[in-house]
Amino acid sequence: MYSLTTSSTIDKIFDLLRPSCKGMTRSQVYTDIARRLSTLASKNPPWSWRYVQGIEAMTIEPSPHIDQAIHSLLAFLTNTEPAQIYSPSETVQLQALTGTIIPGAWVLSKSLSCAHPACTINFIPRVPWQKYCPLHKRR
Repeated sequence: MYSLTTSSTIDKIFDLLRPSCKGMTRSQVYTDIARRLSTLASKNPPWSWRYVQGIEAMTIEPSPHIDQAIHSLLAFLTNTEPAQIYSPSETVQLQALTGTIIPGAWVLSKSLSCAHPACTINFIPRVPWQKYCPLHKRR
């Protein structure tokens, strides 16, 4: 799935933040990482330091949401393009309403085919339960 395991990615983040966290206990560093991840992912309530530590220790399976945030934080801290961290990824052409997608933006969800029998439109749902494209949404 990813070129780096989530556990080793947290370990790498821990090493990158170590110089700025001198004098902090290990749990305080995990708290700082959890705060950064929660901010990055707009997670409220925020993830706990124990959740982050459990993921690194491989005693807790990471959710897709925190997994994405962990890899994004590593890309930010290393000043790396996310494409070098996320693998496999590909560049594709999209049709979008003018001004809704910034060129080069990452789409992190799967596209669906409209559930309307006569429709051939593929779309990216706004919510997980969306089944119909905007032209055939149920009113």
